[in-house]
Amino acid sequence: MFSSHLTPVLSMFLAVSVPVHVKCFKRPDEYGHVDWPKDKTEIKKKMFKYCSDLKSINIPAEVEFADDGAFFRSGLNLLELTAASREMTAGWAERAAEWAEQTSECMERSAEWLERRDERISVLQEEVSERNGRILEQGKRIIALEYRAAELEGRCGETAPSTSPTLSPTASPTVAPTLSPSDYPTASPTVAPTSVPTTSPTRAPITSLPTDTPTSSPTSSPTSSPTVSPTSSPTGPTGAPTLNPTDAECVFVPLLLPTGTSDFGNSVAVVGDTLVVGSEDMGLVTNEGAYVFSRQSSGAWEYIQFLDALNGKKSQFSPKQNIVFDGDTILIGAPDAAATVGAAYVFILQEGLWVQKQKLMATDGKEKDFFGSNVAIRGDMLVVGASGDQDRGSYAGAAYIFSLQNDRWIQTDKLTALDGTKYDRFGYSVAMSPGLIAVGAYDQGEGGFYENPGAVYVYTPDTFGKWTHAQKLQASDMTAGAQFGRIMAASDDGTLVVTARGDNLYSGSAYVFSCTAASVCTETDVLRAADGEQEDLFGNSVSISYNTIVVGAPGEGGFETDYDYDENTGSIYTFTRELKGGWVETSKITAVDVANDAMWFGTQVAISTHTVAVVGGNGLAYVKEVCDS
Repeated sequence: MFSSHLTPVLSMFLAVSVPVHVKCFKRPDEYGHVDWPKDKTEIKKKMFKYCSDLKSINIPAEVEFADDGAFFRSGLNLLELTAASREMTAGWAERAAEWAEQTSECMERSAEWLERRDERISVLQEEVSERNGRILEQGKRIIALEYRAAELEGRCGETAPSTSPTLSPTASPTVAPTLSPSDYPTASPTVAPTSVPTTSPTRAPITSLPTDTPTSSPTSSPTSSPTVSPTSSPTGPTGAPTLNPTDAECVFVPLLLPTGTSDFGNSVAVVGDTLVVGSEDMGLVTNEGAYVFSRQSSGAWEYIQFLDALNGKKSQFSPKQNIVFDGDTILIGAPDAAATVGAAYVFILQEGLWVQKQKLMATDGKEKDFFGSNVAIRGDMLVVGASGDQDRGSYAGAAYIFSLQNDRWIQTDKLTALDGTKYDRFGYSVAMSPGLIAVGAYDQGEGGFYENPGAVYVYTPDTFGKWTHAQKLQASDMTAGAQFGRIMAASDDGTLVVTARGDNLYSGSAYVFSCTAASVCTETDVLRAADGEQEDLFGNSVSISYNTIVVGAPGEGGFETDYDYDENTGSIYTFTRELKGGWVETSKITAVDVANDAMWFGTQVAISTHTVAVVGGNGLAYVKEVCDS
């Protein structure tokens, strides 16, 4: 007796030919074939015994039983057929077992993958939560700074305290009546201290500044004396008063060099009441580092600490530094460190002192990579440029991204230009804004060395957090050798400033881009000095804070006497954002010293909410309060 699953097999074999002799339960057709009816589920004994006309029979799946004697003497051995079917069934069963095993393995792998996915999601959720916490803390600090700025706005233009030794006996009261915006005098870089009316206080040293550092307020800033009539109206836009050089706190004064120091370096950064300036004492191992100054309640800037590498080796903390800081973290790039492999140093504030937290180096660093060419930091992410990286050719350049994980900075990505080639110097400058990283390649193009216009590459994070190339920026009027992208600065509102100091035979330009939340950057303005000339190097440095851009031009005024660089050279230009969105030049400021020690004024600039710091090329640094923007 057969089970029903054997009937198709029987059909296959019987269809070949089943010789029968006489008796036929169902008469075959003219070809000797019988289609067994589906409604009859049994083929009983002797139904086709001796049915000589039967040649083939089709047994449907509905047949549940076929007797061994149904095809007696039909020439077909049903026992052999049964054995063959059993063998085939065993093969199918074996293959089914293999498939079941494979399915089980696949399910196990799927379960492992799902477990890893869930673990990764959990880690990402923790990282996002931690990052949100840090963002919240940053927001609180920003709000605190904004409150401080608002508190100080009304103090801009106040006279020095009456106890100041520099005031004359007839000096006016500390707080004078308010004048209208039209009464503010025009900023003039040529106004000397002796031109100030005698009824106003003379230029006081930095130690005589008021307790709270002032910022500008176009509607409430008092002047030093109500009896003095200004001689001219402001040249800047309405609501943006220009520099009042009669106020001691609004005039650049030199920072005092710490004892045993001969020169400051060509790097400076300022945020709030903290200022950091680099050291460039080439001959003194212990003096290669950075000096930290703190604004005191008197308004004076006091030296508090010197920062250097933990091992104290000269080769580990090069004089060619780049300094930035964000909140309680200072980042210093040292591209000449470790035999030009380069490094970057992270310092954090602990109990009022800055301590070295970590030394960063590229995982694939090589000599002449110059890792640390430029640095940027924002929250739990930082970027380090390496303008000499050789992945795409000599000095093609790269930029490395680090993220803060478990209180350690970890390299998470390396950026190179998709169209990068040798001598592009990609990574010579870097800048960050929320959701955006900009990397400058000031010699990018198809020309020869230093003959290319330059470019800036913009990167944004994808949904997995990986930074991908989004846009390539170039100047709208790019020229060969412009060095577009050599220096950059960015603000939290998506404003990106890119300088091209080589534009127009080194007269220089600065290009302003507005970047959306989707990191689409559009050129909105081009800044040039109103009195710009060739070799001014306008754009050698740049810094931005809210609605103020400061641009350094260290070569300005340096070619009036047969290219004599020993004279007093260099200026900085201040630009203010108008209500309609454009930028207008509001002041030009030269060095306060009229001697050789002020040459290359504006080599580096930095601006915070209410402070401007400038470094010259001669090892001197200057600081003043923002009272003109």
